[in-house]
Amino acid sequence: MKYKKLTNAQRSGLNQIPNRRFTLWWSPTINRANVYVGFQVQLDLTGIFMHEIETVQKETIHPRKSYKMNSSCADILLFSAYKWNVSRPSLLADSKDSMDNTTTQKYWIDVQLRWGDYDSHDIERYARAKFLDYTTDNMSIYPSPTGLLIAIDLAYNLHSAYGNWFPGCKPLIQQAMAKIMKANPALYVLRERIRKALQLYSSEPTEPYLSSQNYGELFSNQIIWFVDDTNVYQVHLLDFPNIVIKGSELQLPFQACLKVEKFVVLKPDKTTITEPHHIWPSLTDDEWIKVEKNNVNVASLTQSEIRDIILGMEISAPSAQRQQIAEIEKQTKEQSQLTATTTRTVNKHGDEIITATTSNYETQTFSSKTEWRVRAISATNLHLRTNHIYVSSDDIKETGYTYILPKNVLKKFVTISDLRAQIAGYLYGISPPDNPQVKEIQNGFFLI
Repeated sequence: MKYKKLTNAQRSGLNQIPNRRFTLWWSPTINRANVYVGFQVQLDLTGIFMHEIETVQKETIHPRKSYKMNSSCADILLFSAYKWNVSRPSLLADSKDSMDNTTTQKYWIDVQLRWGDYDSHDIERYARAKFLDYTTDNMSIYPSPTGLLIAIDLAYNLHSAYGNWFPGCKPLIQQAMAKIMKANPALYVLRERIRKALQLYSSEPTEPYLSSQNYGELFSNQIIWFVDDTNVYQVHLLDFPNIVIKGSELQLPFQACLKVEKFVVLKPDKTTITEPHHIWPSLTDDEWIKVEKNNVNVASLTQSEIRDIILGMEISAPSAQRQQIAEIEKQTKEQSQLTATTTRTVNKHGDEIITATTSNYETQTFSSKTEWRVRAISATNLHLRTNHIYVSSDDIKETGYTYILPKNVLKKFVTISDLRAQIAGYLYGISPPDNPQVKEIQNGFFLI
């Protein structure tokens, strides 16, 4: 070896840790703590970018922060408009924080990524140890004594945080981290890059999860087993060549029925009978209305929604409050985006005047109030609304009239309507001889 000329790759490989694939291959079980020698850190790569928040400062991170394990620095620095009361250091999962009259106007956040191994992936212990190490050593320079260290384990998809908390910070971090861990593309890309570098691959391609889009596979002529592994203590997944193992995004009915809150409420009293071959009690329509979940009007559901519910999808009743919140958020977003409108006009002397307007109230005179294109497109789709017609039965009284309206008259009334203009009509009908309270409508004369 001494006399042989080495390539650059061989020469650089000799003074690093042994080949990573060899390290994992040699390990008695993949990913153990005592296999890695030396640079455990070349997996700790981090980058945080935040914009458009005035009271947040992006810290200039030391380029070697990613693989310097004996010191750290802040990734984000928050400035408060007033002094925050901060608690003593505690974990993200701790519920009782004790305030000790410490106040601050600067609050830092340090994000630490790690690739855990089988022997040491207690992320809470890691976060606490790192926070205490870095806040007490002489190497780390944090901008204030109060802050938070967030630790993320990419290998085991775990997260925790340890540090001082100001009021409202802990629930915010809990919600934000839950969302980030579930669906953050940057974490996913980083995890996949590390897996690629370590050459950790499954022997067979990952099967797509069962969802409401590909549920048709359930009805193929193959033998399908449903394995409910939600409450298990130990899992051994063995690889068989003729068995394909898939995950499921659907709460299939036999599992979903166990998740119905207050299952016993479906039995209002002892007299309610359940047939021997039924799981649901035999209730009348009125009783079902009282025990129905989420107050969802069944007639207003589309076919795809009904299919999703049968396949175990959770639904919630339409909320006017949620719709209003969404509209307000949309308006604020539109107002924050300034669009410059340039208008060319001519005065009575023939001089050309060019005006540029940016604020919303200045552009009102130049915008059309009718939006006829949108109305025209919407009006052509009105016939689709007649596919699912349901009548709200909240204010119906027994003493009032009952109107029987033919479906073809109702369809005609809907399809000739307009979204903005009010439409009225005269309806003509008769009452049957045996019941004067019922009015059977036979034709109509509509005014547009």
